[in-house]
Amino acid sequence: LDAFFFFSLFFILCREKLEEAYRKAMQAEKSLIAIYSLERRLWKTAFYTPVKILRQKMNENGKNRQKYKNAALSIIVSGMKFYKKLLISYQEICKLKIEEYVVIYPLNLDCLVNGIQKCAIDPTTQQVLNSMQRCAVCLGDLARYELGCTGKKSQESEMYYQMAIVLGAFSSYPYNRLAVLGIQENRKLDAVYYFIRSIALSVSSSNSTEHLRSIFNDTKEEISAYEDSFGKMKHQEKKKSRSKKDEMSSCFAQEVWYSFEGIRIKDYESGIERGRAIDEILISGSTDELYRRCVAYILHLNGILFTKIDVDTFSNVARTAVIQFVELLRRAESPLTATGLLKLILITLFTVQHIQMKMKQNKNNESCSVLLQLAVQLTLNIFTILLFFIEKQLEAVLLGIDDPSALRMLPALHIMCRWFSLPSSLKLIQKMNNIGRIEFDGLEMKLWASFMDLCKMLLIAKTEGKLCFSESQEGDETIAVHLPEDCLSVALFVDFERDPPLYFIQRKFNKSVVLNHLRLESVLKLGGHLNVNNIYINRDIAAVEAEPVDELLNLSKKEEEYDYELHIYPQRLVIDTNTFVDHLKLIIKLVKMKKYTILVPLVVFNELYGLGKYHESDWVQTQCTLAMKLIKEWLQDDSLHVKGVTTSGTLIKTFDFFNEATEKIQNDDKILHCCEILINNKSVSSITASCAHPEIVHRDIVLLTDDRNLRLKAYSMCIPARTLQSFIALMKLG
Repeated sequence: LDAFFFFSLFFILCREKLEEAYRKAMQAEKSLIAIYSLERRLWKTAFYTPVKILRQKMNENGKNRQKYKNAALSIIVSGMKFYKKLLISYQEICKLKIEEYVVIYPLNLDCLVNGIQKCAIDPTTQQVLNSMQRCAVCLGDLARYELGCTGKKSQESEMYYQMAIVLGAFSSYPYNRLAVLGIQENRKLDAVYYFIRSIALSVSSSNSTEHLRSIFNDTKEEISAYEDSFGKMKHQEKKKSRSKKDEMSSCFAQEVWYSFEGIRIKDYESGIERGRAIDEILISGSTDELYRRCVAYILHLNGILFTKIDVDTFSNVARTAVIQFVELLRRAESPLTATGLLKLILITLFTVQHIQMKMKQNKNNESCSVLLQLAVQLTLNIFTILLFFIEKQLEAVLLGIDDPSALRMLPALHIMCRWFSLPSSLKLIQKMNNIGRIEFDGLEMKLWASFMDLCKMLLIAKTEGKLCFSESQEGDETIAVHLPEDCLSVALFVDFERDPPLYFIQRKFNKSVVLNHLRLESVLKLGGHLNVNNIYINRDIAAVEAEPVDELLNLSKKEEEYDYELHIYPQRLVIDTNTFVDHLKLIIKLVKMKKYTILVPLVVFNELYGLGKYHESDWVQTQCTLAMKLIKEWLQDDSLHVKGVTTSGTLIKTFDFFNEATEKIQNDDKILHCCEILINNKSVSSITASCAHPEIVHRDIVLLTDDRNLRLKAYSMCIPARTLQSFIALMKLG
């Protein structure tokens, strides 16, 4: 132990001399660095080996663990200081401006990247850039070692690996390190994404491939657990269905909804939507849970195609994945960012390329042919869904309205359009154009016909001057830009250009507006490629018109006899916790309308407080904290008609001095009890299944919740309940 401490102290004292010696070597002859592998020897001898030994000792010796940890951290901190100075020295000594040689791009997708014409790179400059990249990787490794010692999450490691990628996008090592960091921090999506980037660039990718197989195996187990859970829930649902012996399921309501102005809207089967019961289980839970499941399912589908294991389960898994994917995209607020969606798309497209390359290596391989067809089907399904939503949101995009849903999907749509425009992809579509639609329980989305409709809308918008497209060549009034997603997809696909495409746009254009217009331009470019290749001729691809997404899970309804009519005149809206978390922007919109009285149960506010402090998801914590802040503000403004309400039905203007004894009542039951008191104790007990004629029951209160079990309970108590999204759609509130 003393020897290790002595070594640590000795290293710290010698660091400045080591730095000076290395600086002199750089000034003397840069080529010597590469010839004698000075950087590699320096890293391995002075940093990697001692830190590795100390970390091993940390794990082996519990008694002196803290001392070994401190020794390792001292070397790590010294190493980071050394490499940071070295990175600056490279630029100062060589008088190098990095931005003149490489594209510096942001980590997010919400701004254009300056498209500066890069200088030609001479051998010496290339050598310096390579050395700088190795320095950045070393800094990333040291920051990751620090993460391993302290257990604290750090963005520093990822930042340096990203810097290494910018300095040399065609090196596989930084991607591999980012993937390892993703595993270390339990971010499977990032881990898979960066491993495929590493595989795409590496001559020998066995290490990344093995890691990838391990992740896919873990994902497979995760999906098995989800499937078991869904199976149990479906079994319970079937047991509940329409048994005359069951009082709750033998009593059905015909809902008659009225607008705020009292105009009859539609007759409707009960809010539990029994026909959709089985499939609705697949999208149950909070948005955060739905996001985790959806990502896991899509990764698992790629895992099936990559490993060739459980191929026979692909169709069933794909159906579940698509249902969840559609529902996730419907939700304006979710942890699925534009970057996260783009990574899912790039993984799926790479899987197609990976299978194609395997087919070239193994000619006449029937199993690969089947895998390719499944991979293309998955790709087309995702493309169809993106088209469907973008078509609905196109007007908002053209008007420059900040629509989170559209902004999240447009980068992914742009990359898919670029990929489909490749000659190899066009040939693939022509061979397999009979699988270009989604078809399951009540949903058939057109693909190419819908694509043509979108192209027509874009052409009309272009004619009317609503679209800011790029110029064909550079001019005095133009500037050169890149799209950020193009920068992120460099070096992934064989047929993509080595450098990201350059666009020339008018200086007068608003960059934030033209960003999305350039993405839409790629749709028209793909339309041109498809038209030239006569892809549209086969119109039987999409013979059936697409149904609204709200009908996604509807099964055909049989004629029913209803036991009572529930006439609903919505005036007071009780909002559940999950609705505040998952649909806060819609609630804000509802409050600003000042049409309805918004009631926030005390139990809901308390749940938001708990989730805001202790939930594992940062996104959920942020949503809850913001929701609480807004609720407090709304309660102080009488004009907004927002009120707090206790379980006993007492209306309050503040939550600061109220607390309820928890007793042994579940929170869901507290919310229902609150609703029951608010509607003067009129419960379902007054309704019998033996009525000769349906009884009419009036309600002015509606419970808004995504929790299906809570809606079921509400239905049994004659309390109208819906999701916020379906309520807004039904009331035609925009």
